[in-house]
Amino acid sequence: MSSNRHQGRPVSLGEPYPDLTPSPVAGCAECSELDKKRYEARKLRKFADAVVASQRIRNHGRGHGA
Repeated sequence: MSSNRHQGRPVSLGEPYPDLTPSPVAGCAECSELDKKRYEARKLRKFADAVVASQRIRNHGRGHGA
């Protein structure tokens, strides 16, 4: 009997939260402004503010048919 208990191939898990950093819609002024706020918040290490901006981009993007 082999001492290796894990004989199967490794499992590849997908990204658990694929939409944590949603992309702003090109040409949308509101998305662009939120993206700037998110960028500035990250620069200042205000991660809670960056998360809020990301949530707003994601939710606003739903109005674009995204």
